[in-house]
Formats: sequence, structure tokens, C-alpha cells
Amino acid sequence: MSRGGLFVDRKETAQRRLIRGGKPAWWAILYFIPLVQIIFIVLTYMAIAERFGRGVGTVLGLLFLTPIFVCILGFGSAQWSPPANDA
Repeated sequence: MSRGGLFVDRKETAQRRLIRGGKPAWWAILYFIPLVQIIFIVLTYMAIAERFGRGVGTVLGLLFLTPIFVCILGFGSAQWSPPANDA
């Protein structure tokens, strides 16, 4: 795979995480600033865990064991609830 394809895949993955977490799409740009990226990944995982009705343990699991906890959320009994409209 070329480097260009990897860049596009990473950008699309970041956008999907943000949308599922109920965060604005422009946050995807901040994923490309190295130190800011870490903070926004944590905030996005917190929002995703909140949407599934989970707590800090799930956030830590998503940070350190991402593939396992994504499967737990995807195939487990947790139900995703859409973000409330603030308008």
C-alpha cells in the first residue's frame, strides 16, 4: 500500500471516531498535530464510551487494547445512543 492510501485511511478512521463520539468533524484536523492528537484521542474515546453507557474502564481499554474493546462494544450487550441535539 502506498503512503497516500495510508494517510487517507487514517483520516477516514479519525472522522468516523469523531462522528460516533458526537464531536464536530473539524476535530479531524487536530488529529494531525502530534501532541494535541493524544488529548483528542482521549476525548473522543471518552465520548464513545459515554454513548455506549460505559465509564473510565472502557476508555482505558480503548486506549491500550483498542481492537479488543472495539469488539466488546460492537458485539457485546452495550447499545449506542445518539448524541442529544443541543439546538
